[in-house]
Amino acid sequence: MDAMLSDLKIEKKLMAAFAVVILAIVAMGLTVFLQINALDAARADRARAGVVQREAEAAQFYLARQEASYRGFLVSRDPYYLQRLEEHRQSFNKSLDRVTQLDRASAAQVRAARTAADEWNKQVVQRGQALVADQAGWMQAIAMVGRNGEADKFIDPAESALNGLIEKKVQESRIYTETQVSVARTARMVLIGGLVLALALAAGMAVMLTNILAKPLTAMTAAMRRLASGDTSVAVPAAGRKDEVGQMAAAVQTFKDAAIAKDRLEAEAVAQRQAAEDERARVEAEKAREAEDDKVAITALAQGLGAMANGDLTHRIDVAFAPKAAQLKADFNAAIAQLEKAIAAVTANVAAIRSGSGEISQASDDLSRRTEQQAASL
Repeated sequence: MDAMLSDLKIEKKLMAAFAVVILAIVAMGLTVFLQINALDAARADRARAGVVQREAEAAQFYLARQEASYRGFLVSRDPYYLQRLEEHRQSFNKSLDRVTQLDRASAAQVRAARTAADEWNKQVVQRGQALVADQAGWMQAIAMVGRNGEADKFIDPAESALNGLIEKKVQESRIYTETQVSVARTARMVLIGGLVLALALAAGMAVMLTNILAKPLTAMTAAMRRLASGDTSVAVPAAGRKDEVGQMAAAVQTFKDAAIAKDRLEAEAVAQRQAAEDERARVEAEKAREAEDDKVAITALAQGLGAMANGDLTHRIDVAFAPKAAQLKADFNAAIAQLEKAIAAVTANVAAIRSGSGEISQASDDLSRRTEQQAASL
């Protein structure tokens, strides 16, 4: 019986009771409906303010990354950091564009932040790129971003505009939250008043309506408050019912699913940023290791070539090379070994030639003496 009544629409439940009870409950239902609409509107406003706040915080983040990338360029003079700076600048502008699309009222602050950031890029970054060509200019470019440098006077207005925008959205979110609480409180008061009126009109019907409507709605209100406070573990009551309470439960479940999805996306974004940072550190470490390997190979080759230039053909490279340079080490050692063998063969041939020349000279002397002796005897 209770299950069947739970599945009936509220109007049909009340039509089974007194006409006066029907009118009272309809009035109560209309008021609650209006309050729920107001609650939905406040929730939508709060969500929109939250999105604008997150985009402004993202713009603030990318502005800071631009400064960090530019400092990296000044330290290393590596064009890679200029490329990273431009990527962060594009992301910064995209976040500002989304803020403008979502909140026209923030256009002035967005325009101020964008103008200041562009001026910083022009007066600091572009000038710095031209200055780092020589040592004196490099020092000047570094001084610009120092504690007393002029870079801050260009970047401070952008940061102030973003901070003001974020604070504004925080205040709006607080106001919308208070509105939600007020609307929920009003809806609860209207609901309780309607139930009291129903009890006054028909005690028996009031008991039935309390069991069918009041308790589920009270539980739903508590669930909505917990969900609004960020507790996504709350169980949505009255799920599966086919009446208005079930529809409300479905709506609350939708909000709960959306909140869970938002938390998951935020966690994934944090994980992705951490993964990107870890990958960058790994790449930097790999570059440093490869540079050290190249230094070892170049130093060993220089020592080998120096020894060969000094006539030492017994020198061999015995330090360990990286796998990519191992063949170079083997080729060098093989080449100098072949050269040593060739020089040794040439030396041996020169000695043999000298020995043969001596024997020929001795034979010529002997032949000359014998000829003289024969001539004398004749």
